[in-house]
Amino acid sequence: MKDKDKVASLKSESELHLRKAEVFLKKCSSSKKEDENVNENKLSICFDFQKNLPLPVTHVTDEYYLKELWLHNFGIHNLKENSATMYLFTENYAHKGPNEVITALDDYFLYHKIPDQTHLEILSDNGFSQNKNRFIFTYFDQLSAKGLFKTISVNYPIRGHSMMSTDRDFALIERQN
Repeated sequence: MKDKDKVASLKSESELHLRKAEVFLKKCSSSKKEDENVNENKLSICFDFQKNLPLPVTHVTDEYYLKELWLHNFGIHNLKENSATMYLFTENYAHKGPNEVITALDDYFLYHKIPDQTHLEILSDNGFSQNKNRFIFTYFDQLSAKGLFKTISVNYPIRGHSMMSTDRDFALIERQN
């Protein structure tokens, strides 16, 4: 009897988990330009870091494995325009933390934000050290205080269900190698 209760409980938890993941994926797809209900005043973006890409410094096998230089790629995908912007830098120049995220977002808004876009919707993974910390939220608060955006909403998916447009952008890059 207890096994049946446990199985029923696990099934309901799994179903709830999948419904929550589906809500996030619908939010990602609802911001596309083809959707007639898209708010023209809203800038919808998702962003993430790609996995570290190795840059071989030498072709000597022993040195290759000892002296790899890592390339970091931070991608921002405009969901409405279906366009990607990449920010590349090596590990000796910068790390993968909130400073780099804020710098890339600031540059993106400077060059890609249309003045009519007064609402910002952000979809990002749950990476605490990069996307979910006090520095990022202070930056969002400053964007609002400066009048760049009237509203800012940040959405995080359930762990394991963050297949965002940036992931597809990164897959295209990796396929080229």
